Amino acid sequence: AHGVIDAPGGGLVIERFLPILDDFREHPDGWADIAVVVTQLDARICSDPDSPGLAVMPIAALFGGDMLVLDYRSAADNPPVGRWDHEVSDDFQPVVRPVMADFAALAHQVTGAA
Repeated sequence: AHGVIDAPGGGLVIERFLPILDDFREHPDGWADIAVVVTQLDARICSDPDSPGLAVMPIAALFGGDMLVLDYRSAADNPPVGRWDHEVSDDFQPVVRPVMADFAALAHQVTGAA
């Protein structure tokens, strides 16, 4: 089905990829801009309150409220793709389940490229 990716434990339905907009205030999809979503999730996607960066970066909204994320905690240069669990993640304790080895694997599956 369109928008479904294979993942451990079953398929995940991608509702939308999050855009990076020049001016989210002026764009009709500004509410979905990565910067806006990061602000909404705040401490629930950070591992360390003293770190200036994010532990996980949301890249897509999944059906049911979870997010597809790049998990920088395990590999800063080529982070794996994971599913951020909105029900059990807490401030400075993001819970991310593995989905794919990296963004290239996700792009390959989404586009069907050989």
